Amino acid sequence: MRPRVLSALCTAPPRPVALAGGALAIGTGGLYLAALLLTGGEIEAGTTVRGVDIGG
Repeated sequence: MRPRVLSALCTAPPRPVALAGGALAIGTGGLYLAALLLTGGEIEAGTTVRGVDIGG
């Protein structure tokens, strides 16, 4: 007996919830990249985190 092979026609289309989740993830990543490009990724001098100076 030959093994069953699923064809592309047997698969269900993506659900709207999955599409909305993917769009949200891509949108959030895009906003993060835009903010990173706008700020230059630099930390201002004198910035401290938990008492440790991390600014240049």
